[in-house]
Amino acid sequence: MRVPSVLLALAALALAGCGGGGGAEPPITKANLAQNTLQFAAGVATFPDGSHGLNTVATFRQPNGLSATLVNTPTITGPFTNPAASSTSCPGSGFVIDLVGRAYLAGFAQFAGNFSVAGAAGVDAGTNRISGSQQVAPGTSVTCTSLGEGGGVFAYGLSLQNQTPDQTLNVGPAYFYPQPLFAPGLQAPIRYAGGPPAYPNVRTGTYPSGFVGYAQGFLTFAIGTPPAGTYSLNVLVPASNAASATFNASSTIANVAGLAPFGPPPAVVEDASGDGGLTVSFTAPAGVTESVVDIIDIGPNAAGSGSNAGAPIFYTLVAHGAGPQTLTLPPNLGPVAPNGAASPSILPGDNYVVALIGANYPLVEAGPPANTSPTPAISGADGQADIVFAPPSGNFSPVGYAGRLRAPAARRSR
Repeated sequence: MRVPSVLLALAALALAGCGGGGGAEPPITKANLAQNTLQFAAGVATFPDGSHGLNTVATFRQPNGLSATLVNTPTITGPFTNPAASSTSCPGSGFVIDLVGRAYLAGFAQFAGNFSVAGAAGVDAGTNRISGSQQVAPGTSVTCTSLGEGGGVFAYGLSLQNQTPDQTLNVGPAYFYPQPLFAPGLQAPIRYAGGPPAYPNVRTGTYPSGFVGYAQGFLTFAIGTPPAGTYSLNVLVPASNAASATFNASSTIANVAGLAPFGPPPAVVEDASGDGGLTVSFTAPAGVTESVVDIIDIGPNAAGSGSNAGAPIFYTLVAHGAGPQTLTLPPNLGPVAPNGAASPSILPGDNYVVALIGANYPLVEAGPPANTSPTPAISGADGQADIVFAPPSGNFSPVGYAGRLRAPAARRSR
């Protein structure tokens, strides 16, 4: 296995091809880091219980709109005090033999090979900082931070996708942070990722194995109402065969009120055809310019059909403007079979989550794959990126989609 010092040299390179199975190195070409652009927008996050936190949106792109680097280390600073607990029990680098491809987050504690949210901030506790850790050699001590050594800024948002030493593609749902950080009790039961019909269907056999959906760009932190003032994002791009580079961007929060909360959880009606379609109805609060409904098929339960081994499967619907909204998930948007046959969007016997988000900025429009601009718009008319989360809805019943025993729409947990 390579040590990260070799990997860090690749942070300033653009991959021009994929390696084969014979051990040959992929061809590479040097990229001009000076052509890359970092953007940052901060805003107020309103969580389902009405409490507030910090929302962050970032882009770090090449001129062609792709991610600027494979590895980087971000630091967010501002006029806040990080209220999360410190941690003194960080393990060695998460990039070790038995955890290849599993990025370490300081706010996680390891239990039996899994990561359970602990809500820690490491050395950031009590400071005005939310930072990541620079990569170190596998098995050696890593600095405990809020974002961990896997955390970086990519084409759209912060995520746990820093390239691992074995060049594993970090594309699965485990590489999207649970949200909000620092408050496990508020965290949604899913990771946010974009799917059809708002985004392309990635279950066609033409996308990398494990790729579940597209980044939606936001990462929230339960720090309380963020104070008014300037928030800055610094990104270090380390390298071992050249000078390291740093990028900086800033954003101002002037209005700390945040978006008003949603009312009741979204109402969900299943398509009677049995092909997995849904109708979702809700009222978007004043100030919301875009509502995003992420529907996640979380797979069969004990009484389910057991036929959907590919869960979780993500779907995304989008509405614009405030007021009453009704959106429809079409049937037969599920994974496409090798023979080209469509499958139900939500399989009978499966449970699913409906996660509703409101924003005052173009949340979906700024992201890949449709937006390839190096500088997409990531804030609203007031210069902020405010976001609001509704209580989750869906079906968590013992029987699942189209079952006889249905959980009420307002139920918040499995």
